[in-house]
Amino acid sequence: EINKGEKIIIKGESGSGKSTFLDLFLGLLIPTSGEIQIDENILNSSNILNYQRILSSIAQTPSFLDASIKQNIVFYINKENIDQKKLEDCTKKAEIYDFIQKLNDGFESLMGENGLQLSGGQRQRISIARALYRKHEILVCDEATNSLDPETEIKVINNLIKNSSDKTMVFVTHNKEIIDKFDKTYTILNGKLVKN
Repeated sequence: EINKGEKIIIKGESGSGKSTFLDLFLGLLIPTSGEIQIDENILNSSNILNYQRILSSIAQTPSFLDASIKQNIVFYINKENIDQKKLEDCTKKAEIYDFIQKLNDGFESLMGENGLQLSGGQRQRISIARALYRKHEILVCDEATNSLDPETEIKVINNLIKNSSDKTMVFVTHNKEIIDKFDKTYTILNGKLVKN
């Protein structure tokens, strides 16, 4: 059970089913047994799109357009509708704003095919900014900070928690150092979620 606004850690050995759990939680997989309920309503084909509209997801290895940093954060929003203040705020929370400001073309700097102009940690922070730019109630992170150095990872997680008090977060990680920052921890053991 996850309550609105809670920050949850999911951990487990490699291959234990963490990614499968997230795919179920995101509505990308349909349970073969049991059910997922959202406010006592069973998640099914008639309500899944409305549910997915309130989700933002950050993958371990995010995908990018061969386009500018700005386009990769705001995606398909019309140029006239881009909120520059919100864009800057999201990149600050993701601890990537200062790096972007040092680039010759700033937010207009090209990322290259699938972001290859940037390091793994920089790509992860851009994907975090992208998720924050979207209006969401639930943020799902699948080892979304594993390419960051420990100091930056703690800063990003602190920013996410501090600025998302009303948002629900589900965070998959192997990093034991950050667990105490979350409300609940679950471990996947033998295919079951066990509360710690």
